[in-house]
Amino acid sequence: MANSSTKYSDRRDCDRIEHRRDVILRLGEEFSIEGYTNDLSLGGVCVLIEDKIESNYVGQSAYLSIKGEDGQLSPEFSGTVVRINSDSICLKFDRENAARFGMMITRGIFRKKASFQ
Repeated sequence: MANSSTKYSDRRDCDRIEHRRDVILRLGEEFSIEGYTNDLSLGGVCVLIEDKIESNYVGQSAYLSIKGEDGQLSPEFSGTVVRINSDSICLKFDRENAARFGMMITRGIFRKKASFQ
């Protein structure tokens, strides 16, 4: 089964754009997984992953950090897991984190070497 159905909305209110950035996604206190963004919007992000994860993370908090070109990690952006597929995990951000995420991503898109300091 590729998609996990949930009672949570998995549709974002904002347009999505394709943009690849390496990320680390933290689920819970001890579980982290590496991946990269498949598409993003101001309201959320879809992260492609190689490892399979349990669908019991749907509805739980997750924390996303973007990897800079120099390997430095951005501050974490907290969101809620809204969907888990066989190769991806999708997060929805609250308004505050959506704004912070949008600022960080556009800074990286328009600046060749983004710094997270």
